[in-house]
Amino acid sequence: MQTERLHLAPLSPEDAGFILELVNSPGWLQYIGDRNIHTVEEAEGFIRKGPMTSFETNGYGAYRMTLRETGQHIGTCGLYKREGLDHPDLGFALLPGFEGKGYALEASLKIMTEARSLGLNRLMAITAKNNQRSMGLLQRLGFEWKGYVTLPNDQEVLNLFAFDL
Repeated sequence: MQTERLHLAPLSPEDAGFILELVNSPGWLQYIGDRNIHTVEEAEGFIRKGPMTSFETNGYGAYRMTLRETGQHIGTCGLYKREGLDHPDLGFALLPGFEGKGYALEASLKIMTEARSLGLNRLMAITAKNNQRSMGLLQRLGFEWKGYVTLPNDQEVLNLFAFDL
């Protein structure tokens, strides 16, 4: 998929080095959490078990965000099936230096269009309670705050947002 500035492609094992960098970036660790991925091999397993399996099972998953102009990988954006949520979760993450430039907004709008074409009627989104930047983006996208949620097998209380497609 293409946007004005981005190319979005499903994550694949070839993205393992990039994913290793992303999941260990300060923003990911602070707001998403430590996934205990410390090698390229672990990152490849993460991609195979998560995004690739999601595309096969659900028809949606995580996309790599690449700058069309330079070919640089800058983040991920996609839909995630999360235990404890009744609808797919819109999620995004960017490498440091690419935040606050509208890339997550641009990618999210494209993913939301894709969700409609898949016949989905509602999206959810979750954020850490202190993640002001992501909460602001979700509100700009039209998501409404619905309260707090704690996902199964987790203790963190998260913000819950919803958007009807």
